[in-house]
Amino acid sequence: MNFNTLLFKTFVIFTSCFMTTAKADASKITYEECPAIEYIDMKTGKTIDPLFAPAVLCATIGDFTYEIVEQNWAQYPQIWVREVVDLDGDGWDEALVQVGTGGNGCCWENYLISYRGNGFFITDTNEFISRANSFKVKTYKGEKLLQAIDRGFGDRSSYSEELREYSLDFGRLVLKSTVVNKASIQIEAAITNQNVMSDNLTSIKLFIDEDDLPDELKCEVWGRYNLLHCEILIDGKQSYGLPSSCEIIAISPQRTNGLKDVVCNLTQGYQFDGEKSYEFAPPPS
Repeated sequence: MNFNTLLFKTFVIFTSCFMTTAKADASKITYEECPAIEYIDMKTGKTIDPLFAPAVLCATIGDFTYEIVEQNWAQYPQIWVREVVDLDGDGWDEALVQVGTGGNGCCWENYLISYRGNGFFITDTNEFISRANSFKVKTYKGEKLLQAIDRGFGDRSSYSEELREYSLDFGRLVLKSTVVNKASIQIEAAITNQNVMSDNLTSIKLFIDEDDLPDELKCEVWGRYNLLHCEILIDGKQSYGLPSSCEIIAISPQRTNGLKDVVCNLTQGYQFDGEKSYEFAPPPS
C-alpha cells in the first residue's frame, strides 16, 4: 500500500460537545488505538477497508483527542500500546507503541510517542528500538531510562543479548549505555518467535525422553507481543505444554524426571514434574 495515495481525515480533531463539570487533569494523556476510520484511495476514489488501513494512535488530553499518524506506519494496520510513562519528567506521559500486521504476521516495529505541548507530538525510533524484544523502565540517579533488550543466539552452546538504555531529550531518544551479555547456558536446540514468524520454522525433532524414538518441539506465535506457544510431543503421542511468556524456547541436555529441561528467555528454567507438566525451577539464590 502506497502511503501517498491515502487521504487522511485529519490530525487534531475531536472536542467534547458538552462542558464538563470538573476540570480534567491537564497533564494526563490516554493513549489507545483509534477507532476504525474510512480512508479514500486518491487514485481510485474508492474507500479502503478499515481492516487494511494504516495504524492510527489516539491521544486524549482532557476534552481533546489527537490522531497521530506516522508515515512509516503505512504498511501496518494495527497498533498496540506497550508502556505509558513520563520518561523526561515534564509532566506528560510518553507512550511506547508497537505497530504490526497482527495475528501471526511477520512484521512489527516499536516507536516512542512524546507530547511537546500545544497539540504537537513527536514520534521517534531507531534500528535497535524498532526491533527490540522487550522493554523496561528504570530510575537511575533520579532520571528515568528506557531499557531495550534484543535477544538472539549464535550457536548451540551460548546465547547473547544486548541491552541499551535511553533517556529522552525534547522528545528524542538519547543513547546512554550499551551492554552485551553472553550466557553460557548449554542447549541442544532452540526456537525463537522470529524463527516461527520469519523463517516458518514451527517445529524441530530431537530426543527429549530416554528412549531412542524421536520427539518434537512444536511452536506457534500468539498474542500482541508475538510470544511463543509451544508443546513437547513425546513419541508423537504424549503432549506437554510449555510456558507461554517466552520469545525463545530452548532445550537443555540435562534431564529431570526423565525429560530434558526447558529454558525460557535465557533466564527461566523449567523442569518436568514427573507426572504431567513442566514447572518453573528458580535458579539458586
